[in-house]
Amino acid sequence: IAGSESKLREGEPRAPKEVVEMAEGISFAATLVGMKKLEEAERVLREVLRLDPENKMGLTRFARLLATTKRLDEAVATLRKAIAIYPDSEELYRNLGWMLINNGRVAEAIDLFSSGLTAMPSSGSLLYVFGYAHFRANHWATALEALTESLKHNQGEAKAYYLSGLCQEK
Repeated sequence: IAGSESKLREGEPRAPKEVVEMAEGISFAATLVGMKKLEEAERVLREVLRLDPENKMGLTRFARLLATTKRLDEAVATLRKAIAIYPDSEELYRNLGWMLINNGRVAEAIDLFSSGLTAMPSSGSLLYVFGYAHFRANHWATALEALTESLKHNQGEAKAYYLSGLCQEK
């Protein structure tokens, strides 16, 4: 219903039976997005978040919808709110970071990933995206260091090998 449990989240988590309705709303909103009924999907997600303002999946889907409808600043604010609630969610950092990178805000993404790595220093996926962001910023040595470290935690990340090789050529 809400993804993996956050060890750093404050307060008591809601019981699954209390939020099962939210999962239905989130699923329905995803269907509406697929049908290009974005205004209806937004209404559904706003209602989900009215009932459960800390719903991680709801916040994530809502942010993606906002980004799709060219409201990047609102999308970023929504994901930052989610990260404040779930400071150890790799998924939230990745979603926000890719959103920033894809919109030319690479320095902001680097800062975000850096703070995520403070909470999760051995996250292979965060180390990879941190390295990728540095690669995009032409910070070859830092990118190579992060990508190499990411491979210690996730040897199956083929893109990290490729980007590492490119960094070594620079």
